[in-house]
Amino acid sequence: MNFNKQETNQRLRIAQSLYRKKKHKKVKRNNVSKAWTVFIVAFFVIALLFLVISELFFMDAGIPIPKLFKKIANDLNNSF
Repeated sequence: MNFNKQETNQRLRIAQSLYRKKKHKKVKRNNVSKAWTVFIVAFFVIALLFLVISELFFMDAGIPIPKLFKKIANDLNNSF
């Protein structure tokens, strides 16, 4: 009878450890997916900023552009 109890406890421990391993794998995937989401959002924000600055630089000359934007646009255009 004692043997059956020990075997049952061992099976429960194995089941718990498998459940915990599975649970931790899902958490890691979520963290990786969040990191990629942040990276993609940051990339699109930077791309949008680049496009806005480029548009400001190439706008009609009659509209004054702030010097900071003009300097950033010049630097970006010279670097590519």
